[in-house]
Amino acid sequence: MLMIFSYLSVPMPANVNMVMVKLNTIASFDYLPTDKIFGELFKFSTTVMPFVSFEAMGVESLRLTLYLGTIFFIWAYVFVLSLMFLISWPFKNRFSFVGRFHSMMRDKYYWRGIISMLLESFCDMSVGIMLSWRELRTLTPSDAFDLGLTCVATLIVIGGQIYVYFLLRKYANELDGEKFQKTYGSLTEGYFTTGVLGCQATRYMISWFLLRRFLTAVSVVYLGD
Repeated sequence: MLMIFSYLSVPMPANVNMVMVKLNTIASFDYLPTDKIFGELFKFSTTVMPFVSFEAMGVESLRLTLYLGTIFFIWAYVFVLSLMFLISWPFKNRFSFVGRFHSMMRDKYYWRGIISMLLESFCDMSVGIMLSWRELRTLTPSDAFDLGLTCVATLIVIGGQIYVYFLLRKYANELDGEKFQKTYGSLTEGYFTTGVLGCQATRYMISWFLLRRFLTAVSVVYLGD
């Protein structure tokens, strides 16, 4: 989240900007040449960045798809795996390799893996949807796709915070239980799950962890100037 503060309109030397751009690429897992790939896949209408600080950090468009970069492909990969999971569901007991695939998906993706990816990309998703909502467009099919993606991501970002709060409230005294850890254990990695610190404190800390990133995104995008 520290890298997000680089988007604030605070004057920095050019050499510092160059270093921050490189660090931001690492922090946001944007290792693929996404600019070239997106240039072949999508044709977005031209948008004007609201702040010079965003342009200095390499953000050239308000479109969520472009802002997410590599994260977009990670979620696309999970989406494809999920479709395969649903389509092959009736055959999981008929073929051993299908059964192994379902076991892998259940153990690594549903839900611990997906929760881990959401937590790691939550800040980028929050900033991305805030940028996209500043100037919604449907001039091209790519713009319409990005609008749909923005709506879905907004539901995940806002609805996810609400869901997590009530989920932790429900299991407040069972955070170290096998049932919770097997499914939602990624939420509490690095936190106390027993005693006073593992009940109320952990629940509030995780909820604040998500809310703080969301509010930071709002501040940077709408109050950055």
